Amino acid sequence: MDRLTGRVSGATTDEEIEQMEADQKTEESAAEGTEQLKAVMLDFAAMKARKVAFFRENLNPYMMCENVDLGDAGPGIRVSHWSLEATENINAIDIPSDVLLRACNAKSVDHAVSLLKVAVAMEAVSLLITHNSFDARGGGSALRGVPFFNVAKMVAKFDIKDFSGSSKLESLCNDTGYEYYDGEGVGGQKIQLRVTLAALVKDNSLPELPEPPSKDLALVMPGYGVSKAYQCSIDLAPNPDAEPPKERVTGVLAFQLNASKRSASAGLSVSGGKRKLCSMQWNA
Repeated sequence: MDRLTGRVSGATTDEEIEQMEADQKTEESAAEGTEQLKAVMLDFAAMKARKVAFFRENLNPYMMCENVDLGDAGPGIRVSHWSLEATENINAIDIPSDVLLRACNAKSVDHAVSLLKVAVAMEAVSLLITHNSFDARGGGSALRGVPFFNVAKMVAKFDIKDFSGSSKLESLCNDTGYEYYDGEGVGGQKIQLRVTLAALVKDNSLPELPEPPSKDLALVMPGYGVSKAYQCSIDLAPNPDAEPPKERVTGVLAFQLNASKRSASAGLSVSGGKRKLCSMQWNA
């Protein structure tokens, strides 16, 4: 463009000037649209770029859980201090609530977190972890996790042969060999498993509960139903030698062992980093 006349270089008439200016605006608009398209494609590529980063067979029994908002992924649970390797605990792991519920056969997030905490203390949880920087936008973690539960390990110490002559009892309680630490003071509480001796068969007179989403998980949480199951609960034994002393807590976890078919695997209150377990009700 000529600074004196204001005409576009190479133009001789007003019509040519207007046409050249219109062409220039079209090119600028197209360039801007291309950049926007590139940005969208980069976001899409980042979403597809989530890859398996690593797998951990055992987790830190002292790990913490808190409820978080994962943006487009919805609500979730953020797990911190999850690794037995201190250097890995720099980054927390986010687990979308819908993923956790399906993995636990649970309808309540509180119930699912209770199962996660107890099972971790029993060394019965493995974690598949993915990494994607896209997930870290908006304050989230670039690490996402999917838990896998080893139900056989949770009930491994329960041997019916140890209770000979006790057939008149409705249920039996056994020490699992693991301890739960609530994060307060020093000393934990032994985890005890209580199991009914007679399998519960679905009562057709009662409202039918939906089937659990994960058919391969032998464990079923309250809210789902199967045709035949053994009712189980987890208690925390008292520990007067702990500092401060720990009292017995009954029913911190309630679940059923699915006996209707062969399986592929044989109220946590969270505030201020506390790890206290609350009683779970079957009608919850």
